[in-house]
Amino acid sequence: MFKVKNNLSLVLVIILSLKIFFSFKNEIFAENKAKFAILADYNTGAIIYEKNADEKMFPSSMTKIMTTYLLFSALDSKQITLDQKLQVSTKASSINGSKMFIKEGSYVRVDDIIRGIIVQSGNDACIALSENLSGTESAFVEKMNLTAEQLGMKNTKFVNSSGWPNPEQVTTARDLAILSKALIHDFPQYYHYHSEKEFKYNNILQQNRNSLLSIKSVDGIKTGRTELGGYGVAFSAKKDGYRIIGVINGLNSAKERHESAAELISFSFNQFTHKFIYKSGDIIGETNVIYGNKRKINAIITSDITVFIPKIFSKNENNSLNQNNPLIELYLKQNIKAPIKIGDNLGYILFKQRMLAGNEIKIPVVANENINKGSFIEHLAQNISFLVAKFI
Repeated sequence: MFKVKNNLSLVLVIILSLKIFFSFKNEIFAENKAKFAILADYNTGAIIYEKNADEKMFPSSMTKIMTTYLLFSALDSKQITLDQKLQVSTKASSINGSKMFIKEGSYVRVDDIIRGIIVQSGNDACIALSENLSGTESAFVEKMNLTAEQLGMKNTKFVNSSGWPNPEQVTTARDLAILSKALIHDFPQYYHYHSEKEFKYNNILQQNRNSLLSIKSVDGIKTGRTELGGYGVAFSAKKDGYRIIGVINGLNSAKERHESAAELISFSFNQFTHKFIYKSGDIIGETNVIYGNKRKINAIITSDITVFIPKIFSKNENNSLNQNNPLIELYLKQNIKAPIKIGDNLGYILFKQRMLAGNEIKIPVVANENINKGSFIEHLAQNISFLVAKFI
């Protein structure tokens, strides 16, 4: 049985202050022109800003983030290598839209295909990759949808590998942010491709359409634009040791897209910071032990806790609290029978905060010492105390 043993007041101060700040923040961004938007801290997953983040939208060429995710996965598993050459089919070479300009029957290095997809946004490169990895583009798309499901992208459906306009190909800002975070986390060794500003292939030099790369802190990720979806971008930026990820879509122009994303990036770095709360091994509370040689045991936290908070609250730990509405709680098992070993689970800390992948996070708390069974006399004394307690 679990029981709320203690409120973590320090963390409560920070998170409840965030709640107050968010209402102020949403007024700041009321004029952001994106129809769909989400901005989150990469490390914690905490949401900084969102607007229609769970409404379905058209991903356009931001679809290519999933295509490159599967490409990087194939490299990581050694299914392919960077120097391997992929054959270009008629279908790949003849597709319309943005292109790498690869020729039918030619062989293209995987390393070039990567840049063709990311830098040049080549639809032809996407099809060439998908056919070489899975036999057909449709088989590759099945892998895209399976991977989306595995990553927790709950409102996404892919029907092609390039983002070519199709009313059935839909996603959400939240889902693309989840994918973007997974891309950076799972394949850091390949992420550098997303920061490249230009690429020449077949004597054709093309600039990366992601104008946000002109901002020093930005290192990716992918733009998109179709008549159905408008202008959008999934982006990431890193400054002073922390990273943010964001997605905006539904803008009317490339200029509007750049300005809207730049505003979000500037706000997050100027107004937010990380604050260290607890380190692994800190005592977080205590609970009762029965039939042991001790009556109490301390619960310790199993990992460091850092929160992403507004700078205006980072030095103030004495804000007023609404104790009837805690957003972080400690749940401890009660009356645990001995013996207990170091590391045995004693409960968890529950974080109730708007996150990228859900609104709750549980962090286990465990025993910090061994407690052996008590002697017969200790058992007898404890049973008597339980009996007396029933009549008091």
